[in-house]
Amino acid sequence: MQNRRYFAIILACSFLLLAVAALGTSVARATIRPSTQTVADEGAVAPAFLGTGDHHPGVYVFYDSPGDDPAVFHNVGGHRSYKWYQLEPAEGTYRWDKTDGFLRDEAANGKPAALGLQTYAGIPGEYTTPQWVINAGMQPIECYSGGQTYHIPRYWDPVYLQKYGDFIAAYGARYRNDSRLAWVQIGVGIWEETQPAYPSRQECVQAVKNAMDADFGFTNDTQRSMKWVETVETIAQMYRNAFGPDKPVLLQNAPKFINGWEGDEWGRYAADHGIGLKHNGLLADHPGGNGTYHSAELYWDRVPIGFESYSNYLPTSNDVYWAVLAGLDKHADYFNFARDLFYNSTQYDLTVNREAFDYANLYAGRVLTNTPDVWVALRETEQPWGEPGNFNFWLYQKDNAPGGRTVAVSDAHPSAKEGRYCRRTDQATGNPYMYFDVDNDYLFGASQLVTITVTYFNWNNDRWELLYDSNSGEKAATPVGSSNAWVQKGNDYTWKKAVFVIPDGRFADGLSSYTDFRIDSRSPSGSPDGDEYIQMVHVEKGSAPPLVGDLDGDCDVDSTDLNRILATWGSVTGDGQYQAAYDLVSDGKIDLLDVMTVAANVGQHC
Repeated sequence: MQNRRYFAIILACSFLLLAVAALGTSVARATIRPSTQTVADEGAVAPAFLGTGDHHPGVYVFYDSPGDDPAVFHNVGGHRSYKWYQLEPAEGTYRWDKTDGFLRDEAANGKPAALGLQTYAGIPGEYTTPQWVINAGMQPIECYSGGQTYHIPRYWDPVYLQKYGDFIAAYGARYRNDSRLAWVQIGVGIWEETQPAYPSRQECVQAVKNAMDADFGFTNDTQRSMKWVETVETIAQMYRNAFGPDKPVLLQNAPKFINGWEGDEWGRYAADHGIGLKHNGLLADHPGGNGTYHSAELYWDRVPIGFESYSNYLPTSNDVYWAVLAGLDKHADYFNFARDLFYNSTQYDLTVNREAFDYANLYAGRVLTNTPDVWVALRETEQPWGEPGNFNFWLYQKDNAPGGRTVAVSDAHPSAKEGRYCRRTDQATGNPYMYFDVDNDYLFGASQLVTITVTYFNWNNDRWELLYDSNSGEKAATPVGSSNAWVQKGNDYTWKKAVFVIPDGRFADGLSSYTDFRIDSRSPSGSPDGDEYIQMVHVEKGSAPPLVGDLDGDCDVDSTDLNRILATWGSVTGDGQYQAAYDLVSDGKIDLLDVMTVAANVGQHC
């Protein structure tokens, strides 16, 4: 028997080498979605506010290099901004060769493009707005700060608005029907944002106020804010008119001029007029998240939503991962990430961020009719005024269900991306459960195949159960790779996935507090045996069969699974080593065919 086992090991290793070789040609677009089901984009229902065209939601590289391969960097498209004077050096003379070239080069590498326009770049001495606009009568605002002179446009000036409006009309006429252009970033104030000058240069902010006072006789900040809101809305509407209803235009709506309520005003206006909203400071845990993302949370189902971020905001892959989840929680359509999140001078290829980009690409722009699944990431803010609660994607964890109050945990050991934030049960206070509710518009009241994937911390040697609403009442689910209706933890201090394929999910709010399933942290006998730390839960309807060869149920096939089946090689039904879950060809014995089946699937994952 020993010789036969060695022969099996050699043969399995041969299959492993073949599997790894095959894997090397296909890893570029791997996904971290916990399902083996693929979702075809063809025929997917697009949100009504994105029109009828293909607007390519997903990750874009801010100031993209067109030659960079999206299969390497896992972006959907590229973004580039131009200065007004570059594109219209003389009135009515347009340098479309610059923007045409970018669109052409992006398309040649399989990437849709996004364009932005700056009228003020905040550079000392520079007139980002063309000199001919000044010659026509628009008097720029001069600001002296730090020994430098800054020339700020008079954004509300009638000459400025007329000339800028003429340019935007020509811009739209050129590109509104260009399928290579996915979306347009509206340019209002400094760096295309909704602030007229850089806020840390208070001399410049005050210079803008003084100019308003001189032009309109204002005496207080409320008047100044109202005029600025009117100016932002006027320019945003110019873009909407120029590019028509089917080309997404996004207003960078987060920065304010004076008062916080300004963003609420132009956010409301944008939603009422089909103008998208783009936040330029996506963080893993925004200190002002409860207010700064307010418009995105309110209007995501009416207009396109975008987010922008940089390596100084997201210095680690951990930050990138949680920032993506934060954006998807607001149902983002576009993520515009700076180049330094894809590659930098010390590490050209930042592979550590790829999984998060794949995740963003999978869920960006999705609605309930075409989402691959629904999920919730369990967490709580660490900031005094941060964004509270979980990140939800049409799946909700309910703390108010009886016995289901959880405890938020930060940096559960080890400090992996999953452990930065999570929640745990609290047996000590009589709260051993964790309840979940699926959005009724995704799944409700039908007996069908459902897959639930739970990411949990494998700490301690206790057990936990998942109980769900079935047609015959509450029922315990059996995890893939096990013959028992519970998860047995192994105390290896890693984050693992437990996958449950449920054949009869009713999910009609049949559990306590109108929920659909719950995690019970106690042993199957009901005895307290240790709390469960849960980071994420996914629910997918109509799932494909479980991953063949994943014997430990961790959503991949690797050397651990090979070692498991080799340890039982040669066993048959009735002896102590035989495990039915390992008998992959269902012939009552674990032999070479079962070993080859596992080896052939090494490298596959959910």
